[in-house]
Amino acid sequence: MILEAKKIDKKFPGAHVLRDVSFEIRESETVAIMGKSGEGKSTLLHILGTLDTPTSGSLKICGKEPTSSHFAKIRNEQIGFIFQFYHLLEDFTVLENVIMPLKIRRSVDEKRALALIEAVGLKGKEKSLTKHLSGGEKQRVAIARALVTGPKIILADEPTGNLDETNSQTIQKLLLSLAKGSNTAVVIVTHDEEFAKLCDRRLFLKEGQLYNARA
Repeated sequence: MILEAKKIDKKFPGAHVLRDVSFEIRESETVAIMGKSGEGKSTLLHILGTLDTPTSGSLKICGKEPTSSHFAKIRNEQIGFIFQFYHLLEDFTVLENVIMPLKIRRSVDEKRALALIEAVGLKGKEKSLTKHLSGGEKQRVAIARALVTGPKIILADEPTGNLDETNSQTIQKLLLSLAKGSNTAVVIVTHDEEFAKLCDRRLFLKEGQLYNARA
């Protein structure tokens, strides 16, 4: 298993956000997590990505339970993140943004970065500043950046939430095809049922608990 979550609970003052959440994800599997706003989807994704810790329960990534002293290393080497608002460095070029995780690892592979930029359809824009790109183009940069380290799992939080229908459909197919091609597991938080149907499995978060979505 690439990822194993067991009996994850998360409490905030006055709120029990996640209750006994357990599920597993295999290599190359794509999983959509759906639910209404405020149900804890992003909180769950942050826990899976070690950006937050559960109140109780356990998490394993690639068979190992991460510890707080290794969270940053795990995020850089095993996990790729794609967010709704891109989180790009606006005054840096496309290539500089994509290659940044490799610089953090101190193992720069420009050829891989350029190949991914081409794979997401941005060949010729390597030297363009990201602040000059459209929303769809920025999300393509974010996808390339998420894949550049060869992560075992990609966590995507509403990756098409700010895009028009045409760009949204393009990004959906691009993300899933690139992930399959690199044997990377993908967990996507989305409100888009059509996007969710493209995934191997759909889960539904309601009142803090995770259910298999109805067909």
